[in-house]
Amino acid sequence: MTAEEFERKYAEDSGITVERLRELGRIVAPCDCGEDYCEGWQSTTAERLAEEEAMRKMELRAAEECGVTVEQLRRKVSEIVEPGSPAWKARRAQILTDELRQPLRWFWLSFADDEQFLGGALIEAHGPMHAMEQSHKLGISPGGECVIAVGDLPPSAVLPDSAKNRLLSEAEIEGYFGRPRRMFARAQKETMQ
Repeated sequence: MTAEEFERKYAEDSGITVERLRELGRIVAPCDCGEDYCEGWQSTTAERLAEEEAMRKMELRAAEECGVTVEQLRRKVSEIVEPGSPAWKARRAQILTDELRQPLRWFWLSFADDEQFLGGALIEAHGPMHAMEQSHKLGISPGGECVIAVGDLPPSAVLPDSAKNRLLSEAEIEGYFGRPRRMFARAQKETMQ
């Protein structure tokens, strides 16, 4: 599939024209997420691409300073920061503090376990960690693993307030947005428990 074909399909799935997508600042860029459903392209914004590139550069710099590959650095960090440990709690507190300085925006949360999709939610928060924290405070986290993505609402979506900040079933998500798994499995992902 070419970038142009992907853009046309994305616009069609969103119920708008390619021109309107472009007016909204959406661009098509290569995607290497590795997900089975991925067609090798993503609809994103230039700002988001710049953020991702800055993160990649920062990660590469840190790996070079430590004399390891990025993959080795990621493994080492996950070994050092054991969930629930004092280091993990301190890091989590620092991330939340940093996120709370950011403006509020919408985040998609998709919950699943090894067997099934457990539900999804559109949560207003300052960042991914804050969104996860909010899901717990609201009592809507059903457990399992959580995939989090910046949740720019599709241009065609009209979402009532009653559908925000609560757990939505697969049927509800499909009613509001169409293909739920595609909507909830985009962009930045973080697995949190």
